[in-house]
Amino acid sequence: MTYPKNIREEELKNLIAKDWFSAYDTTHILGDIDFSVARQ
Repeated sequence: MTYPKNIREEELKNLIAKDWFSAYDTTHILGDIDFSVARQ
């Protein structure tokens, strides 16, 4: 996948979550970790 280079970090994380981890829950925020993947 290619993503635009001029998008905000949060938008990029959301696109990656949708494209690569759609079968998992990526909404949890764990401390200072930018991105997490968990079983639903």
